[in-house]
Amino acid sequence: MLTISHEDVSLVIDETDGGRALSWLIAGHDILGSHGAHAINHGMYPMAPWAGRIRDNEVTVNGAVHSFAVNFDPWAIHGLVLRSEFTVIDHQANRLMLERDFGEDWPARGGVQCEWSLDDGGLITEMTCFSRSTEFPAVLGWHPWFRRELAGVQASWTTDCHEVLVRGTDSLPTGERARLDLDAGPFDDAFTGGHHASIEWPGLLRIETENSHPWYVVFDELPNFICIEPQTGPADGLSGRHAPVSMVTPDQPLVMRTRWRITRGQQEG
Repeated sequence: MLTISHEDVSLVIDETDGGRALSWLIAGHDILGSHGAHAINHGMYPMAPWAGRIRDNEVTVNGAVHSFAVNFDPWAIHGLVLRSEFTVIDHQANRLMLERDFGEDWPARGGVQCEWSLDDGGLITEMTCFSRSTEFPAVLGWHPWFRRELAGVQASWTTDCHEVLVRGTDSLPTGERARLDLDAGPFDDAFTGGHHASIEWPGLLRIETENSHPWYVVFDELPNFICIEPQTGPADGLSGRHAPVSMVTPDQPLVMRTRWRITRGQQEG
């Protein structure tokens, strides 16, 4: 496990287990937690080359259909690097860069590079999906498990996204879009139309995200956690049914840059 830090902020990242942050400590408060032992249920981890669920657990690349193994019944969920060991490319006091190839399960030679960097404003993450062979579709995302309660303070969240992709009984988008009503939750849905979302423990901490792409998934159905997930596209996003799909080529990687800006509240000593 590797640590990066800057002033009163530190992250512990396990390069052997999906390149995930196990801890994100801010002024003595660990804002990440664990809902369970399964890889999808704890920390903060990268999702690539897809985020969320894919229809029928299949992807079409260059006209050929490729099926993927179920890793969370009944889904092949959150990509191919969920449990992977990453290679350390660079590790400094406040910066870490990791890389992982997708392997033989993916129909092209490609992979993902993840960079974490702490500065005076908070955290910057940059995820880059690259190809060493042919083009392929990709959706990238980060999946943080934020604790709903810190030091007895309950969190709230908001976003400037204004559309929600209507979710069907199969948990996938139906193709319809609706006006987002933040009071209509709880959610396990893809939002679009904005670049910002935030989680706040009033008087204690606020994390405001600014994402390079206008997509978020929010999962707040559980009593103890809120997952605010910046992404480059929605669930089932490799199909192109719900939004234009991003294609990765040897000359054109897909890059998602997210600023996680930290504001400290008056309750902190």
